[in-house]
Amino acid sequence: MRVGGVQLDVNFVRRVFIGIILAFVLISILISVSAAILLVTSFCFGATLLSIALDLSPGHQFPNLISHWKSFKLSDDYQCSQCPRPNCILHLEHEPYAGYKVPIEVDKALEHFVERLLNEYVYLWYREISYDEDFVQEIRQVLRHAIGILCKRLCRVDLTDLIVKKVIPIGLCHVDALIHAENFVKSDKNTRQLNMELRDAYIDYLGPRVHPAALNRVKELEYIQSVVASLVPHLLPPRYLSSKTMTDLINDILFGAVLQPVLDLVGNPDATANTLIGLAFDPSPSKKFLPGSGQKVELLEQFVKTHQTSQKSALHIDMSTILKNETSLFAFMNFLKEKQAIDQLHFCLAVEEFNKKIMNPELSEEAMQCLHNDAITLYNLHFKPDAEHKVPVSIDYVNEIKSILDGPMSNVVLLRSTPPLFKAYEEVYGILESKYCPSFFKSEEYFTFLLGKREVETTEGSEKTSSKTKDLNVKAG
Repeated sequence: MRVGGVQLDVNFVRRVFIGIILAFVLISILISVSAAILLVTSFCFGATLLSIALDLSPGHQFPNLISHWKSFKLSDDYQCSQCPRPNCILHLEHEPYAGYKVPIEVDKALEHFVERLLNEYVYLWYREISYDEDFVQEIRQVLRHAIGILCKRLCRVDLTDLIVKKVIPIGLCHVDALIHAENFVKSDKNTRQLNMELRDAYIDYLGPRVHPAALNRVKELEYIQSVVASLVPHLLPPRYLSSKTMTDLINDILFGAVLQPVLDLVGNPDATANTLIGLAFDPSPSKKFLPGSGQKVELLEQFVKTHQTSQKSALHIDMSTILKNETSLFAFMNFLKEKQAIDQLHFCLAVEEFNKKIMNPELSEEAMQCLHNDAITLYNLHFKPDAEHKVPVSIDYVNEIKSILDGPMSNVVLLRSTPPLFKAYEEVYGILESKYCPSFFKSEEYFTFLLGKREVETTEGSEKTSSKTKDLNVKAG
């Protein structure tokens, strides 16, 4: 019996269950006989359900529920771009690469690997169709998103626990099964009628414990495809999950270019054995790598930026026009809600409203008090370290605004003549304009704003069209 991946002694489990039953019976008898019967019946019913769940669960083990209460760190220096929490899991799938710093050597190696994937599995056929880079640029962003999620989730894995409790026991089980199979093949039990080879004896010894991918090549490919199909929905951005083209393309890249070659290499005994022997007994000195530069960059930032095109379309509008038009502003707000960046737009709108009030040269004491309260509310909502709707602004601007608000109430007019609030506004405005507007121009919300909602042809309409076509064909005949 296994609980949370830990093997438990059967005798120990039996003694625990007997002790629980006796405790239930003793307590129930002390209360009343009817309560004893009710409690024992309930316990037996619950034990039956647990035993059924244990038999049907994968690996015949109970899930480790305690692990769900324990929080794991994503990275020591990772700061979420959407909220002030340093190890946020809530916004993990929003922009997993935002603020995630890696050594520049690792970033270049990843960039070289992904570029090779694109050259061999995308450009090879896409150049026959078009030379437009927009489609490939979308794939780059999706791959960056997927690699960011993988890197953050790998940071949560306890490598020591994985090796000690997973890799080594599974490896020893395989070695033990191989030794038993080899002894059986060489023994007298392997008669001429059986004439079993080592592979057949190995599979026969494991029985139902054999991994389905180890049966044959077809089963191996089916297993890899099922693994990829279960992984991709967790790696793609939410808006791409409804795109069958992008989902199938990422499936094929992950299946044919990553997992299958890796499993072929690991399953090749010659390559694995030669590598291990070379590492252990090769007299030639190991390759010496230069020390790292210590420079860290955002994950695959240059991989995406170096291929961005600045082509402007006649259908695009600037940021100021979006904010002035109620219809476009509503569409932009819906888009930012999906991107979980609506707080930045709310901040810009709040600052514009605040500026209209503070620009009045003749402020009464009551109006100054209201402005001071509005400024404090703005700071608590968007600038405070634990703010609920925190925006990405330089800490220097935040400190300057805080020093003004900590002073007398009359100091609020300094926000009219000093730059910190305007600089913060420009910083957030620039993020919306350079980061979110290009994606907004390709979104469903923007095309709905320009062209209206899509007209879905009903079944009755299609039947009428087909009947009219038939009538025309009859008349023509």
